[in-house]
Formats: sequence, C-alpha cells, structure tokens
Amino acid sequence: MIRALLAALWLAAAALGQRVTAPAEVTFGAAFEVQVEVEGAFDATALRPLVVEVLERGRWAGGERVRLRARCYELGEVALPGTPPHALRVTTSLPTPAGELEWPSSGYEAARPATSPLLSAALVAFAALALGAGFFGWRRSRRGAAAARVEPGPAWSAAAALRAVDVSQADVEAVLLQVKAILRRHLAERFGLPARVRTSEELLLLVPQEEPALRLCLQDIDLALFSQLPAAAGGPRSARDRALRFVEAAGERA
Repeated sequence: MIRALLAALWLAAAALGQRVTAPAEVTFGAAFEVQVEVEGAFDATALRPLVVEVLERGRWAGGERVRLRARCYELGEVALPGTPPHALRVTTSLPTPAGELEWPSSGYEAARPATSPLLSAALVAFAALALGAGFFGWRRSRRGAAAARVEPGPAWSAAAALRAVDVSQADVEAVLLQVKAILRRHLAERFGLPARVRTSEELLLLVPQEEPALRLCLQDIDLALFSQLPAAAGGPRSARDRALRFVEAAGERA
C-alpha cells in the first residue's frame, strides 16, 4: 500500500519538479527542518499532512528553494511528494511503559476477604430493630392523626350569611358586592353552576326555573354598581331581602 502511494506521489511530484529533503524519522508533534526545491512557485499544501512555517526563501534554477520548519501530527509512515518521494516515519511522543501492562480484569479476580459471622449477625439484628421501630412509629403516627382529626363544622348557609349582612352601613357598593357574592356561591353549590365566572344574564339562563326574585335582585345590584341610574327603591336592604327570599325558596325545594 505504501509503495503504491509513493509511486503516485512520485508521479505527481515529477510533474511539479519538486525535491524534498527531510529527516527519515521524526517525533509526533516535534519540529524539524525541511528543504524544498521546486520549479515554479512553492505551494505549502503540496507537503500535506505536514504543518509548515517558512523560514527562508530563495531562487533556484527557475524555481524556488524554501527552508521550512515542519511538524507532523500523524503516526506511522507518511509519504511526502518529491522527486523521488520521501518516506517519513513518525514515532509517538509518549514514553514506553515500564513493565508489563496490567489489565483491569486482573483486579476483579482478587480474592475477597471473608465476612465475619458475628458482623453478619449484628447487621441482621440491627436491620430487624430498625424495621420494628419504623413499624411501631407508623402505627403511633396513624393513631395520633386519627385522634387529631377535626370533626367537620356545620354546612355553609346562604340564608344565614345574608341575614348577617349589615345593610345599614354607609358603603352601599360594599354591601351590594357582599350580597352578590353570597348569591353566586349559593348558585354554585345549589345548582352546580359556574356562578363565580358567569355574568348575571348567563346565570339566569342556567337556573333551572324562572326566579323573579333572583332576576330583580341581580338587576338592581348590577344597575347600582355599573350604571349611572339612581339606586332602586329600598337600596341594599331591598336587594338583600330579595336574595333571602330566593335562597329560602330554593332551600325548600332541595
């Protein structure tokens, strides 16, 4: 294979008229000098795979004579094009290992020290004690959680919440918002409606039956909150009473 490559390079170099002078053996990555005499202009790519740096140029018989500092980063036999081709042997820069190579598998076959019977018994006893302590601790935590469980309080009552609204306070808007929030929660829990995100008109369409008290209550609250019209007669007290009538009637049908 090397001979065929040298022959091909010799033919290519003959066409170029290139003569290469270099050492026969160099070290991987180490610098060495090369001298090239070429007809015409020198082309550094013709010396690949050498990495070269031009040190000196001169004229020679219608061509160039170039002195180079070169390095090679390939191992083994490297053929440089020339007339004739130059065979360059590149050796490794790594040191020769001392003694024979030791394979990792040699360590796997080493004899393992025997485990003491007393140590094995102690480990088993410790594991049994740890498991027992963990089990009894889990039982104790379950009993403690059961004892600390809080009994559920009474169910939320919309009617009781509406009766607790102070309709005599001066902040009318706050009272109306409180009444409306109680109504929406009652609709969500009583009919399963998305009452907290729907508009009043959408809520009225979703209520199973027509509820005049609910309609009038929501209409008065929305007009008072979002329009420039005067508040309905009775104000917050009237809205609270209508909401209470609707809630009590809906509770009777539950």
